[in-house]
Amino acid sequence: MKRVHITWASSALVACALTFALGMQFQKMRGYHYELRSEKRVPYGEDTVAIKYVTETMGLPFLDPGTSIVTLERNLGGETTIYKARRIFQEAYPFVSDVKVNGDEFEWDDGDKQYHLRISSIPKDHSAK
Repeated sequence: MKRVHITWASSALVACALTFALGMQFQKMRGYHYELRSEKRVPYGEDTVAIKYVTETMGLPFLDPGTSIVTLERNLGGETTIYKARRIFQEAYPFVSDVKVNGDEFEWDDGDKQYHLRISSIPKDHSAK
């Protein structure tokens, strides 16, 4: 009789451990996944332009082609996303590998289109409304 109770108790513990592990895997499959694959930084005055290649997906990140992100990281804090594009499955584009900074202008291409962006500061005496 004691042997039967031990068998049932050990079976219950194994079942609990198995359902816990399966539940964790299920939650992982449903969640948000972000992984930095590569990053390059280009100086822009006091700020920095960051070119990131990331995995960013909801659910299982199986066969995720990746996402190119270009951001302006400010010296005083904060980040502005300038460009973000997810690669087409089994294609080499859009993929940003380099950004050229010339004064207040940025240039880059993603293998499909070319982009030109000019950024200028708002005068200090301009009041925020």
